[in-house]
Amino acid sequence: EPRSNPAPNNSVGAAVAIDDSNTVYAWTSQQVLVSHDGALTWSVLRSGPFAGPIVPDPTDAKVLWSVGGDAVSRSTDDGSTWQAVNAAKMTASRLVIDRHSPATLVALGTEESLSGPIPTIWISRDGAATWKASGPTLGPSDVYWDVAVDGVNDVIYVSAGHSAAGPPIGYLARSSDGGATWTKLAGVPLLRDLAVDPLSPMTVFGVPEGNALFGKSTDNGATWTWSSSQIGGIIATNPAIQGYYLLGVGNTGSVLLSTDGGSSWTTSFGTQEATQPFASTIAFAPSDASVVYVAVENGIFRSVTGGE
Repeated sequence: EPRSNPAPNNSVGAAVAIDDSNTVYAWTSQQVLVSHDGALTWSVLRSGPFAGPIVPDPTDAKVLWSVGGDAVSRSTDDGSTWQAVNAAKMTASRLVIDRHSPATLVALGTEESLSGPIPTIWISRDGAATWKASGPTLGPSDVYWDVAVDGVNDVIYVSAGHSAAGPPIGYLARSSDGGATWTKLAGVPLLRDLAVDPLSPMTVFGVPEGNALFGKSTDNGATWTWSSSQIGGIIATNPAIQGYYLLGVGNTGSVLLSTDGGSSWTTSFGTQEATQPFASTIAFAPSDASVVYVAVENGIFRSVTGGE
């Protein structure tokens, strides 16, 4: 069902607060907005080019995290005030917090050096009090593409590689010791999107760059099965249904639903719902897994049936 557009002249993303399926955050390049009525009405929470994506804390509804303006920021009062919590020489563009280990934060970013920014995986084990620069060794043209965290088994996955010239070239690396050491996993192509099953964290999903495939591993990324798919990226796992219930963005921008762990897909949200249907974000409400929000280029839509 369509909801109101928080920023008619801007593309938006969406995240859902931990304890209330009606609390939604949306962001543009200049603003963060909040709705407390299921995305029907909106108010500005934060303005400026630093606004960035919002990551609700998985255990404390008053705590919000933001990645924008190359900084990681935290609010402990529902977004009224913010404090930068990144390390010196640290920039970040993406932040992941696992609900099983909420004090562990993993950010994709760079570390400033005399020779220029160095692609870096930043890891905090104490709620952003301190950060450690980490990451597997990169090739000359490689960058980090995506990161996923298994907080139950203390495993971090990162996809890396490049696709600027010629076919995509990359790999998947895994750390089982909090980022101290990394192992490259054989036979895995460059993955543009990663996701860990929240109820079965040894299960990892991936979408390869430039291929109409969907990948699934049930042994912490050691071995993979690949199936033909129209998934183009962004995988969302339902936090209440183990291993099988997935939503993903198709190559045409529609949202596809799988109820068998990615073996088959049906259209959940297509062009009939929006003039510009390309979905930029999918977010399940942690407090009610039947509620899912989809952000598209011209607004936000909601399902109260888990996307079916």
